[in-house]
Amino acid sequence: MPGSGCNRQGKAGAGVGFRKRVVLRADERRLYARLPLNLPLRVKRIAGQPAAAGNSLFTKDISSCGVRFMARQALDVDTPVELEIELVTGPLAGRHLQMVTLARIVRVEAGRKPGWHEYAASFEEITFLREAPASRSIEATEVPATLPAA
Repeated sequence: MPGSGCNRQGKAGAGVGFRKRVVLRADERRLYARLPLNLPLRVKRIAGQPAAAGNSLFTKDISSCGVRFMARQALDVDTPVELEIELVTGPLAGRHLQMVTLARIVRVEAGRKPGWHEYAASFEEITFLREAPASRSIEATEVPATLPAA
């Protein structure tokens, strides 16, 4: 996975310095656990070009290194994409938190539904957008997509 800093052997590149303990299943070789969350997702750009508006998409799972999702649009491995993922919205915590990430498609599989594809994308750059409803101000925080191994 070029540029991602994360791979199936659980090695990570340079990044923010803090320790993280992860318990892995015997058959799992990833360092970063995947969480099976259905979060709203939007593909904003594909290979630098605006993506066509389409169906509402959702994540299948997400980790600190990448995301898995389904889409009708055909994408090739190594295609750069810009994704928006809604992490928190509505009255929960009184805030809106969105992740905007530059990612790269690292795996493509046929979906279970005809015409759909399953994608795995590796994060290369992540920005969090937070909006507090009372002030309507937006804060952007950029974090590296890779974290060091414990």
